[in-house]
Amino acid sequence: MRAALRPFLDPAVRRTIQAVWEEVNSLWQVVDEVTGDRLLRAGWDASAAERAAALVADFRRQCEEKRDEVEALRVLYSRPYRAGLRFRQVKELAAALRMARRQPFDPERLWAAFELAEPAKVRGRGGKALVDVVALVRSAVHPDADLVPVAAAVRERYAGWLADRAAAGVTFTADQRKWLDAIADHIATSLRVEPDDFAADPFFRMGGLGKAHEVFGDALPGLLEELNQWLAA
Repeated sequence: MRAALRPFLDPAVRRTIQAVWEEVNSLWQVVDEVTGDRLLRAGWDASAAERAAALVADFRRQCEEKRDEVEALRVLYSRPYRAGLRFRQVKELAAALRMARRQPFDPERLWAAFELAEPAKVRGRGGKALVDVVALVRSAVHPDADLVPVAAAVRERYAGWLADRAAAGVTFTADQRKWLDAIADHIATSLRVEPDDFAADPFFRMGGLGKAHEVFGDALPGLLEELNQWLAA
């Protein structure tokens, strides 16, 4: 016992133990699970709105500065607008924006900044899907345009396309509608649909390109191009 206690007779050891104990105590966090919270103040955070507006303005400057460097930006700035962006171009666009020297490009954070700085123009929460980069850039290029998640915009256009076809007397079978819905969903995440896409899910599980030709016949190529023009405008 005396041998075991001998180290503690050294004042330096005792001071070290005391210092470690005080350091551990400083890291403790007390969580009160009994006392209820009481709201002290509620109001508009002007500084948050200012930061959001600054982030949106900085994003607009980034787009303007890179408009001649990035293929997708050249398309989005074109007047009249040239439709037909590919998913590859969207990935290149997102990568170019992430390499900007100023604040890191975070689509979800930027979308939230638009919601705070320009709430009247934002319809829906977006930024998670990569293709929403297109919606953000369009909003930067055309400040008066609404900011809408690409998937939501595609669903609106798809509903309009179906209504237009119905008004023209065109009807679709249940099997055709299943394929059309899958094509619209694909365009919502990839901006376009190409014949090669039918080799991957969900089209592959549905029978692939061969089954699509069986369902739509010779009208399939024209139908795909029409949907690309309508939905990914």
